Amino acid sequence: MGCGTKTAWGWHAVLLLALVVPAGCGVPYRVSFPLGGRALDDVWTRPGGNLAGGLESGIGLGGVNLTFQPGRLRIGPEILVQYSTAGDGEETAFTSEGFVELYEYQVGAVMSFIALDGKLHSFAGLGLADASVKEDYTLGQDWAAEFFRHTGEATGYYLHAGVLWCPAGGFHLGFDVRYVGGTQMQTTGRRSYWDTGSVPYQYLTESIASESRDADGVQYSVLVGWHQNW
Repeated sequence: MGCGTKTAWGWHAVLLLALVVPAGCGVPYRVSFPLGGRALDDVWTRPGGNLAGGLESGIGLGGVNLTFQPGRLRIGPEILVQYSTAGDGEETAFTSEGFVELYEYQVGAVMSFIALDGKLHSFAGLGLADASVKEDYTLGQDWAAEFFRHTGEATGYYLHAGVLWCPAGGFHLGFDVRYVGGTQMQTTGRRSYWDTGSVPYQYLTESIASESRDADGVQYSVLVGWHQNW
């Protein structure tokens, strides 16, 4: 599965379900949105560069409560859907800077320690991570420009931990550190260019050799969100 329109719409649907279903069913849940950056260890467009922006839904559902002094422990499933980008997004003959899109879908388990007053939540989780990457970049200018695209997908694992502060009601603020690994992939690539040796000029597209890359990396996020009966 690549990072095309069909994939994007599918992941956005999962995000919507993750936000709506828990509230409608009345089950305990926690939803968080991050403000931070996702780094890619491998060489895509920018070696070690951060993916700016992005949209994430990290959610925990139901689970088992274990009560003890001085707090309680909750263990349950979690889902994360995220979209991140890097680069200027331009795809013209005058652009040499690339554009990278990263879609991530993660499913696993989270363990939360909740203080007796309910205001401080510390948590840690792990599970499976699916990552799809699309990279576009240009070499050359004007009619001599060549456009390249690499896409790839792989399933690996994720680990994360953080802390939440809940000042009032169901609102919370916090911090999360997340690592994704094991996402080694073989990319599919193509090259597009103007054939100036023909009359009239023809725009040609051809496949290029696959490359071994990964979507491993660390993400640091400030979390803002809400929870119910958590």
